[in-house]
Amino acid sequence: MSRKKRTFEDYERIGEKFKKVEHALIDLQIDVSNTFTIAIYNKMRQADKTLSKVKSELDDKIFVEFPEKDAQELCNVFYGNGDEKYKPKW
Repeated sequence: MSRKKRTFEDYERIGEKFKKVEHALIDLQIDVSNTFTIAIYNKMRQADKTLSKVKSELDDKIFVEFPEKDAQELCNVFYGNGDEKYKPKW
């Protein structure tokens, strides 16, 4: 089964989900660090690192697949522009 060609909108949709998950993970890490052992917290950090690696790989792909787009616009897909609607609770 072949995959459809990815669109820029596909990347934007996935990027928005990454941002939501990352902010939720930060909130969760804070809760876990205040409630559980360092060993449990370290597992949360590992999940964060894995998510960051995947995001970085997708960020590399978007630059290859959409070289005609502005670099800042491409960066904003996964990393935002600081004007995000998802703000951590802390």
